[in-house]
Amino acid sequence: MNGHFFIPKLYDIMTCKKEYKNMKLQLTLNSLALILCCGDLIPSSTQPISTQEWQEIEKKSKSAHKEPSMITGMSIDTLTQIIGLDEFTAHKIEKRQKLLPDLFYALQNLENQDIGVTTIYEEDYPASLRVLGTKMPLVISYIGDLSLSYGVNISVAGPQMMNKTMRHVTKEIMKKISKEGYTVVVGGSKGVEELALRTQLTNNGNAVLFVADHMFDKIRLYSKYIKQNKLVIMTANDPYALFDVTHALDKNLYICGMVFAQIVTGTHIGSGPVWFTSIQNIHSHWTRQLVYETLDYSGNIRLIEMGEAHFTDEDLKSEVTLAEILDNHETVIKKDDPSIDQMTIFEFIEDKCETKINQNV
Repeated sequence: MNGHFFIPKLYDIMTCKKEYKNMKLQLTLNSLALILCCGDLIPSSTQPISTQEWQEIEKKSKSAHKEPSMITGMSIDTLTQIIGLDEFTAHKIEKRQKLLPDLFYALQNLENQDIGVTTIYEEDYPASLRVLGTKMPLVISYIGDLSLSYGVNISVAGPQMMNKTMRHVTKEIMKKISKEGYTVVVGGSKGVEELALRTQLTNNGNAVLFVADHMFDKIRLYSKYIKQNKLVIMTANDPYALFDVTHALDKNLYICGMVFAQIVTGTHIGSGPVWFTSIQNIHSHWTRQLVYETLDYSGNIRLIEMGEAHFTDEDLKSEVTLAEILDNHETVIKKDDPSIDQMTIFEFIEDKCETKINQNV
């Protein structure tokens, strides 16, 4: 089967989506090995292989003229002496090998609920995520038409608590996005992101909802649009996962990788994930940013001072496109610009744990 492992489905789930009416998981052997060793689809206390460790496995397997999938059938001696792995990693692989039956059960369970799974070894893996290099998610679970994520995407981020002005600005932004035909990518937070998603779907636009937790809650909430092929919900974590601050931050990174631009409607300095992601984006150049010009949000003022492209209420009312606004306003910031101030991720996580990150902007 050309290196693919076919997982039979116990029964068909009838849906309105012809692509998923008889959807069956079909994964390469390398993908299965990757999910077995690195994925969190299997409830287990056995420590998974880290992304960095897997990259080393890939490198050394290639040097030994072996496929990564072959490690799942190797002994510790073979892993260390033939592949060249250290004993610590070899022992971790040996422990994960024993979870293969549990992996098949987990995949079957997801398939029965129309959840697809793809990895970096599959052709349907979103190409836009590959720009993240070593930071791209190795495994993605999704429901809906995955090809919705292949288009020209744009994200909208902002505060979870909206005033009347912010609600108006978000709706005006969505009018432009709808008119220009972009696919919207959001992370599912309350406030601006939720309003942007609902407005896009109501306007019959396409959307990607990339979540870090509570995936099934979102599926129930937006099932109508999934069935209409207008929405795909994705996660780089176990679809059953609960909130985790690290996963939430990683999810924002993945969204940046998927879009040609991120629109920031409002954020305060040091206030939460929108600010942190915006600063990280400046350093890492994941995507371009377009910031709303307002005196109401200190973060917006600072981002614009740092050279990020910005837009005004007049821009929203005009016929100029979002791409043109970016080109007209954007300036270049040097990577080593000493004026770029940011928290470390450790400072950020500590601060947000104390102030309940999911309550902030």
